[in-house]
Amino acid sequence: MEGKFSLQDAVKAHLDGDMKRAERMYRAILEKHPTAFEPFFYMASLLAQQGKNPDAVTFLHRAAQLSDNPTIYNNLGSLYRKMNHPDLAAEALRKGLDVEDNPIRDDLLNNLGTTCVNEGDPDEGEKYLRQALEVNPKHPQANWNLGLVLLEKGVWQEGWEKYHWGTFGEERRARWVSWPQWSGQKAKVVIYGEQGLGDEIMFASILPDVIEDIGAANIILECHPRLETTFKRTFKGIHIQPTRKLEVTQIPDFNYRCAIGDLGMFYRNSAADFPKKPYLKMDDVYLCETKQGYERFPRPWIGVGWRGGYTKTRKDLRSLPLEEWLPVFKSSKGTFFSFQYQDTADAEVDEFCKAHPEINLKHFPAIARATDYDIILHHLYCMDLVIHVNGTGVHACGALGTPCYTLTPSKPAWRYGVEGNEMPFYGENVQQIRQKGDDWEMTLRMVSGKVRGNHFPRRLS
Repeated sequence: MEGKFSLQDAVKAHLDGDMKRAERMYRAILEKHPTAFEPFFYMASLLAQQGKNPDAVTFLHRAAQLSDNPTIYNNLGSLYRKMNHPDLAAEALRKGLDVEDNPIRDDLLNNLGTTCVNEGDPDEGEKYLRQALEVNPKHPQANWNLGLVLLEKGVWQEGWEKYHWGTFGEERRARWVSWPQWSGQKAKVVIYGEQGLGDEIMFASILPDVIEDIGAANIILECHPRLETTFKRTFKGIHIQPTRKLEVTQIPDFNYRCAIGDLGMFYRNSAADFPKKPYLKMDDVYLCETKQGYERFPRPWIGVGWRGGYTKTRKDLRSLPLEEWLPVFKSSKGTFFSFQYQDTADAEVDEFCKAHPEINLKHFPAIARATDYDIILHHLYCMDLVIHVNGTGVHACGALGTPCYTLTPSKPAWRYGVEGNEMPFYGENVQQIRQKGDDWEMTLRMVSGKVRGNHFPRRLS
């Protein structure tokens, strides 16, 4: 096999997706050229793609011994972040920054800034991200990440300006890019949903401002299909089209386009611009029927959600095993209702209730996993209290006025701010109980005391 192919041939096999062949070729090249850094570097990339991160780190460290190429340190930093070793990630990125004549200095600064932000140090993160933009003012990721930092800190105007850069990358899914960007003029505009369901609910709070300015008849809202029913009832006169998940679709004539998350640029540039009032409308008849269904259960009715997000959105930081909730469940004689939607929740609740038969926890999969989110919203509205990790259920409660305690990790997403009990977009009905350090025990103990004393946030209407 030796001598019959080059490193370029191995890289081509790699890029073509023939991983087994590429790995055989890389290993053969390494045997022949054990002091060349490139095959170690590419082998690390292949292993990382296969999820073999510890092995990839080993190959990158060997590559770093053979070369001071800054891309090695950049990739090493990214791998350590994925492996939840932020200190090692920062160390690798700083080594990369020490390399002279550095063509990726902006990337390294961006990644170092992001590492600091993710570890709960937005001030340090902002410093590095601004340095990245001094090197390259048009770096999309650094602009986007700086936007997240500024929004987290409540620096709204510049924050929204930088946040817009997310539409140039994978973070925010830009649509209708052939049409010009809306800049507030009275004209036909398609406002399209992007990112997660919770984000779409949160940003929908700005739609009444747009309606007041340009009129409902001029607005086409391309929303998540699960929100169609609720949005049609809530935002009268707007053309609601539930097609934002489709690659190809048709929309009535319009002149401009705007991502729903960019509405903040026009309407939320200071703390005083947030009305902090519930805004989603319920169906009175269906709500009455839903409430009647709960009457057979002892009150208070307390909804719970213990897992949020996915890997990219730090689900590890905002998920707690049910066993850790035991003090909360023991703090009330009422009934707890699961709003956990994953398929695994059925078995989790069943196993937990068998181990703790004294706990009154109910789980109705047809409700928790309802395709039409309008169903879930009506059930959340009925709750006397919802206790939920950071996630869609929190945004739903904020939009409904339902009393909610949200368990906010010490390293939160920008929506939850760096301090304080309230969230920027919602009123006093949503109260944050912030984690101290990495331990949830004290946080859950605080929630337990509030539940035991029936100290619930005030319902808003």
